[in-house]
Amino acid sequence: MISSISKIQKIASGNKSAIMLNASLPVSIKVMEKTGFNRYNLKFANKTLSTKSTKNLKIGGEYWGEIGSGSENIVIKNLYEKPDLKAYGALADGLSIIEKLIINDDLNWFYEYIFSNLASCKTKESYEIYANMIFALQKNIIYIPFFYNEHLGIFQMEKDNEKAQIYLIFSNFAPLFFNIKNSQILNITTPFEKVAKCLKEKFECDINIGTFNEIYTQSSYIIDFKE
Repeated sequence: MISSISKIQKIASGNKSAIMLNASLPVSIKVMEKTGFNRYNLKFANKTLSTKSTKNLKIGGEYWGEIGSGSENIVIKNLYEKPDLKAYGALADGLSIIEKLIINDDLNWFYEYIFSNLASCKTKESYEIYANMIFALQKNIIYIPFFYNEHLGIFQMEKDNEKAQIYLIFSNFAPLFFNIKNSQILNITTPFEKVAKCLKEKFECDINIGTFNEIYTQSSYIIDFKE
């Protein structure tokens, strides 16, 4: 799975110069203001664009979107709201934990890891991370917030014997959904056609375009932490 994460980040890194029309991947877009009925000012990179949207957008919200050129104007489609990954926090050793979880079916060490770190937490932020990991485990879901090349990421996995489903998202890359059997990736789903095209060049599995939800939603109920 770590090699898959690396492949995805290489795709994301290769899109740095794609702040242009017909970008090879979705770009990050921020809603600056609403200027009229179904009309908004959007910002991507250093550009500000006035456009219409039949979808209600959150002022100040951030989205991924595919940008292209129409016959008379710029076209933005497939807007997908970005989660605030900063609110999730991240584990400094998250990647190594993910790697160990992938190859080890025995979760006893994982429980010990969480409770040991929970007992020694010194900040509210770290406490909330480990508390959410416990809440996820109560639903038989692995939940790991992590860093990769300074980018925030969320890894969620639900296993059923030899089958597994993985939800993966980065601060610089739209979410992906993996179906895995016997440690082999059967298919990957993305909301974006352009992402699907790039994935087909990197992965030898079925690539689908569709919508999906995260496997675990971060709990809004956390016991008060006294600093």
